[in-house]
Amino acid sequence: MSSNGIQEALLLQRLEFLQIELDDAKKREQNLKKVNESLLQAMTVNDPNPIKDHTIEELQKSNEQLMKDIQQTKARHKEQINSLEKQNNELSLSVKELQLDLKHQKVIFESEKFDLLSRIQKLEADKLSLEQSSKVNQDDKNHGHELYKLKTELKMQDVRREADILKEESRNEILTVRQEADAAILELKTLFNKENEALRAQIKNLQAKLRQQSGKMDRYQNEEVEGMVKKIDELEVELDKYRSTRSSPIHRMQETEKSFRINLTQTENELSGTLPEINEWRVKGVVEDRPFKSSKELTPRLNKSYGRYESMNTQQLYEHLSLAETLCEKKDKEIKDLKMQIEKILLQKERIQLELDRIMLELKQNKLDKASIDQKRNENEQALKNEIKFLIGKLLKAKSKLAAENELSETIKREGIYSTSRSKSNLRTKLDISRASPNERPISPLNLSIISRSESPFGVSEYDLNRY
Repeated sequence: MSSNGIQEALLLQRLEFLQIELDDAKKREQNLKKVNESLLQAMTVNDPNPIKDHTIEELQKSNEQLMKDIQQTKARHKEQINSLEKQNNELSLSVKELQLDLKHQKVIFESEKFDLLSRIQKLEADKLSLEQSSKVNQDDKNHGHELYKLKTELKMQDVRREADILKEESRNEILTVRQEADAAILELKTLFNKENEALRAQIKNLQAKLRQQSGKMDRYQNEEVEGMVKKIDELEVELDKYRSTRSSPIHRMQETEKSFRINLTQTENELSGTLPEINEWRVKGVVEDRPFKSSKELTPRLNKSYGRYESMNTQQLYEHLSLAETLCEKKDKEIKDLKMQIEKILLQKERIQLELDRIMLELKQNKLDKASIDQKRNENEQALKNEIKFLIGKLLKAKSKLAAENELSETIKREGIYSTSRSKSNLRTKLDISRASPNERPISPLNLSIISRSESPFGVSEYDLNRY
């Protein structure tokens, strides 16, 4: 409907403009008619004036030209005039339809107005009942607030009593814990001192034993080493004597061995020189094919006699050396036993050190336990403080909530009074508008939104209603 209204308005404006043009053309035509009539009158008068004749001819020509122009303009604008007349007829019909719609809307508005008045009466009755119920609710609220205040005060008193009781209990517990901790610390100190003294005495005894053992070991080692050195010196002297007594036959044997070896090499060289001749004879068949034994195969037989003699001489030396080795092994075993004893003493020392470390750890643990007890006590005190703060915060929140509720109730009352006065003023304005005559409220066909959205019952203008 809005687009149709705009088109209608444009068409009306165009129609008015064309009507003005048509009026101007009619006025011109009338003026031309008047001029023509005056010219015809002048022409009918027989006046032999050449200037007058000339002017009459010019006027006739101009008149003819004007008539042609008028006919052309009429022919040119004839179609437009016809179309505009058609549009004018259509617009007049649409205006009539709109007037009928307006009358229908007026009837609807009157019915809605009646419904609204009945609703207003109903709402006023509901308002009265709501005011009565709000008064009852306010009384109940006030009574509830008083009860809540009493309950909160009683709860606060109970909480304070509980807090005082908890404080006293916590103080008593802290005192008992402190007393127990002090007693335990004293017991631990006494035990630690006793064990420390016992361990120190044990360490002193072990150190004295270790010193004695180390002194004995040193003395024993020195004596054994001296004895071994003496025995080794004696054995060396005996070896020298044996070598001196046995050196002459061994020297002879060595010389004989050397001479024998020289003879052997000479014979080998001779044999190596004669071998090619023997091989030639063997090929020719002069000499029989018998295997010759090399010098390496013959030397072991010769060396056997010398080996027996040498083994007989060195056997006594090996016996002496084996005796010396057995003595050395015995001494090594004794040294190993002493080392094992020293290791045992060191292990005992390490055990004592571990025991001391354990006692120190126990002391540290006791200190940590004491610190944890102090921490727990501080935590309990902090928890009590936090609980008291929480309860105070709760009370403050309750107070602020009550104050906010009171403020809300007051604002609701004020808004109720304001809304009632506003609704009454709106109703009065609507009634005044409905009582006004239709002549006092002229409605043009192009502006149907006279009733505003705020004045219409549902916040919608009649122009918007026509759209749907």
